[in-house]
Amino acid sequence: MTTAIPHTVRTLFAEAAGDFRSAWRAFALTDLTFKAIAFAVLIPAASWLLYLFRAGTSDRVVADVDIARFFFTKPAGIATLFFGISLIVAIVAVEVACLMAIGFGRAQGVTLNARSALKFGATYALKVQRLVWHMILRLLAGLGPFVLAAGLVYLALLREHDINYYLSQRPREFVIAAGLVAFIGIGLALTLARTIVRWALALPLVLFENVHPRHALGESAKRVVGARFLILWILVTWIVVASVLLIVATS
Repeated sequence: MTTAIPHTVRTLFAEAAGDFRSAWRAFALTDLTFKAIAFAVLIPAASWLLYLFRAGTSDRVVADVDIARFFFTKPAGIATLFFGISLIVAIVAVEVACLMAIGFGRAQGVTLNARSALKFGATYALKVQRLVWHMILRLLAGLGPFVLAAGLVYLALLREHDINYYLSQRPREFVIAAGLVAFIGIGLALTLARTIVRWALALPLVLFENVHPRHALGESAKRVVGARFLILWILVTWIVVASVLLIVATS
């Protein structure tokens, strides 16, 4: 089992590298074209929509504290934050959908050009947006217990003084709080890793099997049963390889 997974990961990456070599021009042109469209049209449009949404409220934001208070305590601010995050994530997800179309087509022996890939992404943009909404809502629901636990730690141990006092003096209650927060952070990281693995197939299911966005997350969780460690290995390997390439490219 321990040797089979790395071997399978190497095989999958080798096959993916072969597909990339044969269609790298389509990948590169699609990526550059989508980024140009996103920079010129999608991101300004999303910013404009957020401005209109914010302008419809009676509160005026004048300082950083007011901004934070608006986004995290006001219903309109929370809705604006959710809408903005979902739009940004959806823009990225649509680009991924375009690139996935090229990769999926290449695996089937079909070569898509950039125009066809972008058209595919535009066709599924609304479904991708719905999937993103479901993801964010479920993530927020899952984050609730961890945020509540961190808040209780703060109320119980850290509300007597400001943060500068705790950082400089490091009293016993600060050390205890830091340990508890670290424990909460580990639990959050494990939960997020499990969630990412469970949802790994959600976008392909929406794009290539026409699964409804509402059911894609649950269906993905069912499909990955028995292959979770393999998916985790693939994701970790991809992150490491991408990080190394980024460091090399920017050094």
